Amino acid sequence: MEYAIVSILDRQFMVKPGSKIEVPGILGKEGDAYKDAKTLLIKDGEVKIGDPLTKEQVSFKINKLKKSTKIMVFKYKSKSRYRRKNGHRQDMTVLECVAAAPAKAKEVKAQPAKVTKEKAPAKKKTAKKE
Repeated sequence: MEYAIVSILDRQFMVKPGSKIEVPGILGKEGDAYKDAKTLLIKDGEVKIGDPLTKEQVSFKINKLKKSTKIMVFKYKSKSRYRRKNGHRQDMTVLECVAAAPAKAKEVKAQPAKVTKEKAPAKKKTAKKE
C-alpha cells in the first residue's frame, strides 16, 4: 500500500504505512488495535476508489492517549461587569497505521444455468377472403 484515505469519526485522513495521526476522542487503550476506520480510497500500484467504501481494511495501533493544547474560552458582556473565563482540553488518540489487509474474496456457489425453451414463431394472420 502506498497510501490510503480513511474516515475515522467523520474526519478524513491520508495515511501511509508507519504514519501517525491524531484523532479526537478516546478510541481504546494503549497498544490495542483499531479497525473501525472506513477506507474510502487506497493506492497500491493502482487506485481503488470505493463506492462509497472499498473492501480493503486499514488497521491501526493505538500509540498513546493525550490531551490537546488548552483553548481559552472568554465570555464578556459590556456595561454589565459580566466576565467568564474557561478552558478546554480535548482528549486525543494517536494512531499509527500498521498495514492494509486485502479484500477477502467471497466464495460464490455455481448455480446451474436456467434452461429456456424456445417458442415457435408466431403464425401470421391472413385476411379472410369473401
